[in-house]
Parts: sequence; structure tokens; C-alpha cells
Amino acid sequence: MTLASTSRVSLAYAEELVFGETPTTGDHKPLRYTGESLTFSLTKEVSEEINEYRGSSSMIPVSAEASGTVNGEMQYAEYDNFIQAVLQDTWKPYGTNGVGDVFEATISATTITAAVAPSGTSALTNLRKGQWFFLQGTVLNSGTLFRVSSVTAPTTTVITLDPGTPGVPETAVTTAKISTSRLSNGVTQRSFSLQKHAADVGEYFLYRGMTASRMNLSLATASRTTVDFDFMGRDSEASSTNMLPGNKGTSKGFQIMSGVSGTVCTLWYGGAPLVGTFINSLSMSYDNALRMQNALCSLGAVGIGSGTIAVELTAEVFFASGRVFYDEFLQNQNKEVAFTCFDVDGNGYVFTLPVANVSTYSVTAGSRDAELMASITFTGLMDLSTADPELRGKVLLVDRVGAAAT
Repeated sequence: MTLASTSRVSLAYAEELVFGETPTTGDHKPLRYTGESLTFSLTKEVSEEINEYRGSSSMIPVSAEASGTVNGEMQYAEYDNFIQAVLQDTWKPYGTNGVGDVFEATISATTITAAVAPSGTSALTNLRKGQWFFLQGTVLNSGTLFRVSSVTAPTTTVITLDPGTPGVPETAVTTAKISTSRLSNGVTQRSFSLQKHAADVGEYFLYRGMTASRMNLSLATASRTTVDFDFMGRDSEASSTNMLPGNKGTSKGFQIMSGVSGTVCTLWYGGAPLVGTFINSLSMSYDNALRMQNALCSLGAVGIGSGTIAVELTAEVFFASGRVFYDEFLQNQNKEVAFTCFDVDGNGYVFTLPVANVSTYSVTAGSRDAELMASITFTGLMDLSTADPELRGKVLLVDRVGAAAT
């Protein structure tokens, strides 16, 4: 008799077209992960019948729920379907799969100018104010993370750069191309059928209607960057055969990330690079406040309701002179916060909270012979200061830059 091992358990998924219904066409995708707690729970009630034997006559299910967390190491493109499901939006790739057409460019400290305006999905006007991007195919500027000006929108031929990301002057660059895709908070709810396979004993467990409730991203020194996704779903099924549609694809295969991986590491506060301040760790939580929608004649939810978005960024900062962030805490000021996650090959993400409030701030000397740290929490708020419909009401912006992502 074979006893199952956790080392042989794999995860795979397929996006549902109808909540709680596993699709029957198309293929399914494998998922790289480090741990999971997917489970199905039945709430049962015991009969309250009174009888002469003092015994309980029966027990019956009254509600059901599939739920759990998938843990992973942050990797480029691997979790993009889950990230867009959490934010309830759709990735908006620039060009084809996030990489634009080649064009001839002239680069100055303040602008990138195209000799001929790129068109279609590669039009410069598809870039938004404040969007982060890579300019590839140049000698002096390749691998540099640029940002579109938050004040001046791109024209058909000119990108005005943010003062915090100046270019190195180059002329007549004939192989320039832009890499970026954008995601922000929206209202498009998605659900998945998630399957757990114990390969050594040939058993499958399928969890349907799994809706992404929360994402937790953690970066720290001397540590891998990790990401967790919490799910709330409808029901579950077990089988000795695969229950997902079609064939299983392949994982993306990009390198995992750490707090020091890659040549790009950007921390911005108040619309400018953070200088002279050192951060030990960052963790971001994005929560949709989902709720089960239960109804008569259905064991398991008939739907999932979305609540108010809650975004928090927690930082452990080496304390030094200047009381960085403390004055904003006292004065209740709102400022922009941005940070990056990149792998060693230069693929990654920039997360931006357009409006962030320093909601908590504390400095405590808990023990001797240690660095004095400031513990700070930023709460993300809606951006209502802009008239740009693409940016108004956003609490989180995610820019994906690097290789083409399919």
C-alpha cells in the first residue's frame, strides 16, 4: 500500500466561464507553489429531536464552502492570472504581450522621441501618466526603468519622462522598443477550478468557484520574495481521474525573486525616489472583503459578493535622523508610494499606491544590540484628484515590465 507524500502533490487550474462550473473545453495550467491549504468544509447540524433514549437521531449538512490559500515564490508572469483576479481587472499589455514594435528613437534626459509615430497597440498614446516601462534595444538606456511623466501625457511621438527617471542622451537608436503592461483595481470578478493531484496515489481533489479574495506580497532582506493568494469558493469533488479540461500546459519558467534580485530596485515616496532611507522589509496586502452568497436549494454558494477594497503596505525602516514618514503621520498627509519586485533577468513589477496615508507609526527599542526600526503602515486610498478616467478611483496600479508575457 502506497502512502501519499506531500512532495508529489501538484496544483493546476482552469478559469471558469460560469461561477462554480469547471469548463469542458480548452486546456488547463499548472501552478508553481510552495504550500497550500485548499479544503472543503461542510457545516452540519445535529437534530434537536427529543426522545426517550436521550440520543441524537440524525445529522444533516446545512452549508458548504471551499476555501484555502496558495503560497508561492514571486515569479514573473506565473501568477498574473491570479493577480488580475484579485484586482478584478484585466492586464492591458502595450504592443504584443507587453512588448511594443521596434522604432527609431532619440533619447534626452527628459524625453524619448520617435522619428515615426508607432501605431496600433504600440502607439505611445497607449501609455498612461505615471506608467513604468523599460526601453529595450539601446546601448545606454537598456535595462533602465523609466516612468512616464505624471503631469504630461505622451503624444504620438514624444514620451515626457518623470524627473526621477532621466534618460541618458542617445540619438538615432534604430532598434528601440518599449516593454510594459498595466493592471489596476476594477470590478470584474473571476473564478477558477483549482485541482490538487496526489500523483503517487492517483487521487484528485477539485475545488470549484474559487474566487481570489486576498493577495499578500512580502519582500525582505536575505529572503525570497513570497506571495500568497486566499480563495473563497463553492464546492469540491474527488476522483481518481483528472477533472480539468484538455491538456496541462507548462509553467512560465522565470526565476524566483528576492529582496535584492535584479539590477532594478526602486522605492518612491511622494512622487520621487526615496534617498537616504533604508528599508528592511515590505509587505503588501490587498483584500476584496469577499462574502459567501448562500441560497435555498443549493449546498454551497450561488455566488461571491465583493466588498470594499482594503490595501495596506507595511514597512520596517532603519531609523535615522529626519523622522522620515513621521511628520506625514502627524499631519495626516496623503502621498504616493511605489516599490519594485524584479528577478535576476530584469523581469518584474512596479506596485504603486497613488494615494497612501501613514496610518500607523511606531519606534520601539525592544531589546539591546539591535538596529532601531520604525514600523510603518500605509493605507491605500482612492485617487480622486485626477480627471483621467484611467486613473481616477484607483487604489493600486501594477506595471509589469520585461519579457513578453502570454
